[in-house]
Amino acid sequence: MKKWNTLLTMMLVAAFSVVLTGCETDDYDQAQNLWGVWEGNLHVTMTYGGTVYKAYKTVIRFDYDEGTYSSGTGYEIDYYRNAFWGRDYAASRFTWTVRNGNIYIYYTDDDYNAVIREYTMQGDYFEGYIDGEDNSAYFRLIKTASPYRWDTFRYGWHYNASMSRASLGTDTAHTGLSPKRGIASNLVIDDNTSKTDRFAP
Repeated sequence: MKKWNTLLTMMLVAAFSVVLTGCETDDYDQAQNLWGVWEGNLHVTMTYGGTVYKAYKTVIRFDYDEGTYSSGTGYEIDYYRNAFWGRDYAASRFTWTVRNGNIYIYYTDDDYNAVIREYTMQGDYFEGYIDGEDNSAYFRLIKTASPYRWDTFRYGWHYNASMSRASLGTDTAHTGLSPKRGIASNLVIDDNTSKTDRFAP
């Protein structure tokens, strides 16, 4: 009887190890597919001075950490029209990790969390749902091959006191307000809507 208990214990330990390794392998594979530059619309919003601005395009880059391969850092550039803060974009740095099939993103410049879930990556297409701290939206991105100059953007919302208003690109005095990141609230997708209908104007 003691022999059977030992054998059963060893089999359970081996099976549990295979299950854990399988999850790690899936996260690793998903992170490898994620690596690169993607472009599309993540439905990001910025609230500035009481006005909500909706980004019309996002370019996002995922770099993986060679130590873990299932996490890393990245950059996101969200483009806006007629933004009051003096630039037509908002640039953010982030850290990310793939865990249990979800992609967890922490925007370090904005102190904001998001989760990408129920996603697929097929060829050059990446689509799924992104959950912000207050809303959720369906997105579809395309992997781009062109390089992006991530070092030409100003990150965060901390202005240099020596910069003139003209150098900020606006003739209005800086109000001390900072844009707040979000996900557009009217973009929660009904499960009865086909994916092709979701992009209809």
